[in-house]
Order: sequence, then structure tokens, then C-alpha cells
Amino acid sequence: MIRSLVLTCVLLAFGGVLPAASYAPVGGTNVVVSVVTDFSTLANWDIRGAGSLVATPPGTAFGIFDSVGGTDMAFSGALPYGNAVLFMQAGSDFGQLTFDFGSPIFLGPDLVLGAVGTPLTSISDIALQGAIANSPLTFLFAYASTTQIPNESNYLVQWQLSAAIDSASAEVPEPATFILTGVAGLLICSRRRRAAGC
Repeated sequence: MIRSLVLTCVLLAFGGVLPAASYAPVGGTNVVVSVVTDFSTLANWDIRGAGSLVATPPGTAFGIFDSVGGTDMAFSGALPYGNAVLFMQAGSDFGQLTFDFGSPIFLGPDLVLGAVGTPLTSISDIALQGAIANSPLTFLFAYASTTQIPNESNYLVQWQLSAAIDSASAEVPEPATFILTGVAGLLICSRRRRAAGC
């Protein structure tokens, strides 16, 4: 409890914002970003796969998948290379995520991409509503592999979906940031005093 309060205060003090929701892949989710590169340019991007994301809050899941339901992970031609769209589904509610490959961010070997969510039907599912209303989403992909393409000088680099957050945030007014930082400092000091027996 104290640790999460301190983390919240630190995030508020240094960032001023907190994410409204986070999204975690459910076991069996296989969503992969690929790029074909000669390591001088990163221009040939693709995303494909299928699975589910659990939105926290509210703690419910929705499906994500490409237009062939994640059945063409080996680039056999069912889904042409260069796909930038995944679909979202919760019951009869459908939305679309369009990924922005124009401004990738690299965190060491991992990859961060933005995606804009748009509704394809009326949306009543609360997790899907949040993902679309608080778009764009920021997706983190963990580095998976680099393999040379046979008979070419190009390589296929791939990343596996590991997490996402939405852009909605609770802005904290400046005076509140200082108050929260002060409360965090007092909590840390009182905990140290108790541990020292003072």
C-alpha cells in the first residue's frame, strides 16, 4: 500500500500524469511486429497476429486480431506484408487499431508504437470504449528475433506484444503535485523512524 502510494506520488511529481488504463496480453496472445531491413533503413513494417488484452481498469478482456485471425504468421500470402491494422472485438462491438510505423521509439532492443483506435460499430463494452475514447494507445513490444532472409542481404527483425497503455490521464494541478510529494516524503520519513525505533 505505502509502496504504491509513493510510486503514485513520484509519478505525479515528475510526470504530472497517470495512465487511465493499462492493457496486458492474455496467455496465448501472439501479436508480432516485423520489419524487413538492411540496417540502414527501417521502412518495411508489418503487424499481425491474434489474442486478447485485459484492460485494467475495469479488468475485462477484448480480442485483438488481424484480418485473417492471426493465421498467417509465416507470411504465406493470406495477409499481404505491410499490414498496419488490428481489429478489436468485445461481443458484438468492433473497433480498429491503426498503428503508426512512422515514428517508432526504441527502448534498448524493445519497441514502442502508437495506435489510433476507431469504432467500427456502436460500442457498449466499457474496456473497448476506453481503448477507443482514450486513443491513441501506446504499445510496448519486446524484442523477439533477428533472422536473415534467405538469398537476400536483408533481415527480418520481430518484436512480440507485451503491454499497452492509453493516452487518457488524470492531470493533477500544480499545488496538488506539491502536496502529494510532501505526503510521500512524510510517509517515507515516518516509516524510517518506526523502523529505527524512534
